[in-house]
Amino acid sequence: MLSTDSGLRSTQALDALLPVVRSLHMTPIPTRVCATNNDFDENLQITNPKIQDRIELFCDELIWYMEKLFEE
Repeated sequence: MLSTDSGLRSTQALDALLPVVRSLHMTPIPTRVCATNNDFDENLQITNPKIQDRIELFCDELIWYMEKLFEE
């Protein structure tokens, strides 16, 4: 799950969405990414290497999950 906020990095919004995701019979990816405005430059490019690392981990988990889901 991913979220961004103007100035306060918090997982509370993501925590609140977990029951919604599960009630829709979906599986949330374990890694969460919470970013703030300070993690982006004026062109909305990610400048925080820790956020970039978490996004890469999130994508790796999503790819792994999709591969397992569609295995024969």
